Formats: sequence, C-alpha cells, structure tokens
Amino acid sequence: MKAHVHTPVTEPSLPPHETGDGDAPRQENIRARSPFLAARLKDYLALSKPRVTSLVMMSFAAGMVLGGWAVPSGSSLSLWLIALAGSWLVIAAANALNQVFEREFDAKMRRTAGRPLPSGRLGPSEGLAVAVVWAVLGLTLLALFVNLLTAALGAASILIYAFAYTPLKRRTHMCTVVGAIPGAIPPLAGWAAARNEIGLAAVLLFAIQFIWQFPHFWAIAWLYRDDLQAAGFRMLPFPAAPFNAGQERSTASQRGCGPSDRLDYPAGLSSAANGGNRPADVASRADGNATGLLALQYSLALLPLTAAFGILVSSPALYVLGALLLGGWMVRAAGRFWRAPTDVNARRLLKTSVIYLPLLLLLAVATW
Repeated sequence: MKAHVHTPVTEPSLPPHETGDGDAPRQENIRARSPFLAARLKDYLALSKPRVTSLVMMSFAAGMVLGGWAVPSGSSLSLWLIALAGSWLVIAAANALNQVFEREFDAKMRRTAGRPLPSGRLGPSEGLAVAVVWAVLGLTLLALFVNLLTAALGAASILIYAFAYTPLKRRTHMCTVVGAIPGAIPPLAGWAAARNEIGLAAVLLFAIQFIWQFPHFWAIAWLYRDDLQAAGFRMLPFPAAPFNAGQERSTASQRGCGPSDRLDYPAGLSSAANGGNRPADVASRADGNATGLLALQYSLALLPLTAAFGILVSSPALYVLGALLLGGWMVRAAGRFWRAPTDVNARRLLKTSVIYLPLLLLLAVATW
C-alpha cells in the first residue's frame, strides 16, 4: 500500500502592489525625499527674508486696522486673511527678486554668503521662478479680492524695490531714499485695503515709516560697512574716504566717472587735508560722526511728524505723550551713535529702531 503523501497547496503569488510589499520602497523614497523637501521649503522661506517681511507685514496690518478693519469676523475675516496673504506674497516677491539680482555680490559678504542663491543651494532660475510666482499670486489676490488700489501699490513696491533700489545700491548712497519708498508703502497699502482710498492718516503713516528707515538702515550699513564695501554697495551717506585724494581722482578718471560719482565728504573733512592723506581711523571716525549726525537729524524729524498724527486719534494727549517718549528714546540712541560711532552704539540704534516702530503703531491703534 502506498503511503499517501500530502502535497501542500501553494498559494499563487500576488503582485507587490496587492501584497503591500511594494509600499516599503515607496515609503523609503518618501523618507529620503522628506529632508530634501524640508530644506527646499526652508530655502524658499529664506528668499522672502522672513524677519524683514514680518516687520513690514505688521505695518500693513496696522494700516488695515486704522483704516477700519479692526475686528474681522465672518466674511470680513476671510478678506482680512486674503489681504494679509497677498501682502506677504508681494513683499516676499520683492525680497526674492532682490536676492536673485544680487546673488553674485551677496557671495562676497560674510553676512549674506550663506543665503540660498550665493551658496548654490538654489539656482538663479529657480529663485526667479519662485519670485515671479509669488508676485503673480500676491497681486492677483489683492486685485480680485481686495481692491485694485492695493494691488497697484503692491506692484509699485515690487518694481521700485527690485528694479530701481537694487541696481542703485552699487551706484549711489541715494539708493536709501529710493528704497525707503517701497519700504513705507505697507501701512499705506493696509489703509487702502480697508478703505479703497488714501487719506491724511495714510499719508502720515507713509511719511513716518519713510523717515524712520533712514536711521534704521544707516545703523545697519555702519555695522556691515566692510561687507558692503567688499561687495561694492554704497549705502552710507558718507562712505569711507580714500587714503589719497589724488589717487581717488585718478581712479575716478579711469572709470569715466563724473564729479557726482565721487565719494561725498562731510563738510570740513576733505581728503585733501593733511596734504591729501588722512589716517584710516580718523577718516572712519569722521565718516561715522557724519553718518550719526544724519541719523540723529532724521530721528529728531520723527518727533513732530509722529506728534502730528495725534490730531487724528481719539485720545490725542495719551498718544502724543507716548509718541514723544518713544521718539526721545530713538533720539537718545541716535545721539549716542553720533557722539561715538562704534559698532556697539550702531547696534543699539538698530535694536531701538526695530522696537520703536511696532510700539508706535501699537500706540496709534490703541488710541485710534
């Protein structure tokens, strides 16, 4: 008798996509790509200059609140968020375009060499594409859901910042005046977003933020003057004088520069002094004093300008008192920088200016 041999039945093999075994490689690919995607998104965010953007966004929001969008709810909350999103995209686009155009010069400065474009983590085409997408999306949101006036102000800020201010930085220190225009547009645009018009309060907000930028940016320019000089940026109103005046004239002649292209000296501090030579430390201190004096003058100009806004608020006495106290704090920091143009005092002025503007806008909102 033959023994019965049991033959095991073999189940038919299933394709990987049915057994689930194929998910393992896919999951491994996702895990491998996750750090890359995170790093990419981080670089895109860096293109927007998030710290600068957050300060500017705050002034846009203040303009909206002062313009009437104080307590959004329901459908108005949606419009509020759309306006903020559109504003962020416009500001981010301007900053990204600036970095695309300056990538070669940013590579020469220690402060900016690690940015996505000069470091090579992003290519210029990709950076430009991101900037264009942000600009189109931001302007479209503002035009379709907010109003055309706000969109027009956003377009103007991109054009002036990226295509006027950016190239002028290597030509003249007057670039600060040009750059201060788009820098002062956000509160104006916030007011326009709420009211679809530009009133006296909006003009005063623009003027205050316009003047505020000068001591703020000159403090930055003084702190990073070596980096800026290495990249060829002319941000200081009184740049460091050359060691020899005759050499300056020869260099300017070889470049084909006219008188307006030469460096500007403070009154009484001509490079022809001492036979055309000045010690570097004397030149640096003189230029620092002149820059500090201008920062002090613009800080003083903020006092009557911010006080004038008091005629529009509901609690003028409280507002004016607070504005003058804040202005005095700003003047004190600028005065220290003028008397002793050190990096410590420049950094103190920078920190003071960064805190001053949000507090002033908060005071305006609270007393409105």
